[in-house]
Amino acid sequence: MAAAERAVLVCVYLNIALYAFSYQLQSPIEPYLVERLVGKTAAASTYGQLTSAFSALQTVGSLAIGVFLDKVGPRTTFVLVFLCSAWSYYLRANCTTIEGLYWSKVPALLQHAFLVAQAVIAQTVPHERRPNALGRIMTAYTVGATLGTFVGGRLGGTEGNHRAGALVAVGGSLLSVVLCVMLLPASSTDALAGTTASSQKSAARESSCAPGTPKHYMQVLRKAWLPLSIKFITACGVSMYTTALPLVYKNMYGASPSLLGTVMAVTMVINAVAGLFAVGWLSSFFGERQAIQHSTHILALGYLFIVAALHFRAVGSDGVTTSVYPLVCINVALSVVGHSMATLVTSQSTSLVGENDKGAVIGIEHALFSFARIASPTLGVMLMEVENTRLTWLAGACASTALAAAALLRTFGGLMNTNPAGSTMSGGIAGGGSADDSHLAGGVYATRKRARKAA
Repeated sequence: MAAAERAVLVCVYLNIALYAFSYQLQSPIEPYLVERLVGKTAAASTYGQLTSAFSALQTVGSLAIGVFLDKVGPRTTFVLVFLCSAWSYYLRANCTTIEGLYWSKVPALLQHAFLVAQAVIAQTVPHERRPNALGRIMTAYTVGATLGTFVGGRLGGTEGNHRAGALVAVGGSLLSVVLCVMLLPASSTDALAGTTASSQKSAARESSCAPGTPKHYMQVLRKAWLPLSIKFITACGVSMYTTALPLVYKNMYGASPSLLGTVMAVTMVINAVAGLFAVGWLSSFFGERQAIQHSTHILALGYLFIVAALHFRAVGSDGVTTSVYPLVCINVALSVVGHSMATLVTSQSTSLVGENDKGAVIGIEHALFSFARIASPTLGVMLMEVENTRLTWLAGACASTALAAAALLRTFGGLMNTNPAGSTMSGGIAGGGSADDSHLAGGVYATRKRARKAA
């Protein structure tokens, strides 16, 4: 690994940890803040509306950030993201009405540091090392998020004071601006790893249309529609499940806030470890396409096992369910598999487009994920609340999304790069080949393998 690439990765991981720390400082306080601004009666519905509004803004902002990445490069885009984050937290620190809290979400339109980090790694890390590098973004995020949640709850105190955490987040965001200016190269081409002059010229020819135009988006979608479709379909199931899960713990298992917080913390820690090791191992052992295929099957089974887990419930004399551990184990497994699969899908989508299109494809990916979070959470809660079904409707709907993604991949899997990461035939610009030919690389690899066996 070159020194320039190492410096870029260190900057990216530090910024993601700071970003997660600043963002999660607000998480323990926001429900209390909403309740203080609108009253206890309207707090739940207002909080849901605020979350939906934020997701809608993020959907639009993802596409805008993708355009900025392709036009001005990752360093300028990173700086813009963190300046908008600081502005959002400053407005939040000074809001005294629910309208002010809504206004504080407007700068969050461009609050997409995770997206920019993925684009930077896609542009600077060769394909054979990319899954590991992408997985470590989640590790960095988990470290920052865990510290942010812990510190945010204590800064808020017993009354949910939101101002202290928001001001600390302003400082964290401005520190990220300084790190970006000091450590990141001025343009993405300064840090491209494993690319030749001819491959960069080829990428420029592929992206002849202006970034952000409908023609540009159609060009990107033609190349990467399959991994993007898989990401959107599975995101719908994940959004339904993750929204309903805290209510399942609370209403069906009688879990206390401390138990729920412990489960969430344990899940994040395991995800961090998985980001360090599991993603790279899955990619090298199975190959990215097969790893994604197996992940969709495991997700479908895991969702269905939720129904089976309810049969292990045993309510104690205090009204608290004592057999919550089967559900915890299923939840942790689903979370690890889901995060690993999402990372591999991102690696696939970025390997199927040229260097000048990576910002656009990751922007589309995040926009689809945010769009899935607008309606899916409400649907998930509705399915969970259907009486006398023991979560059958919810589990069935979530499993259906995973099976639909599996069927799509099985039908059109030849359009994806089938090589394991690290293969000499790795597709995409980072592997030294044309992005237009990256979906053919797996077929060439398989043909040569069959020829060797026949010989």
